[in-house]
Amino acid sequence: MMAEALDLGLIRGIITAVLLGAFIGMVFWAYSTRRHGEFEEASLLPLEDESEDNWSEQLEMPRADWEMEGNKR
Repeated sequence: MMAEALDLGLIRGIITAVLLGAFIGMVFWAYSTRRHGEFEEASLLPLEDESEDNWSEQLEMPRADWEMEGNKR
């Protein structure tokens, strides 16, 4: 019984160490200088204007047209 508890504890410890290592690796990856340019560009995406042609695709169909096509709520 004691050997099983030690084995389970060892497995949990190894999993914890692997996850901690993965977390630290991701932090270094995110804050590395090589990634700075990509993250800077991505941070400006919400501020960019949409093109005028794209607006027609994003607008919803007016309700009257939608109902005339046979759709009901």
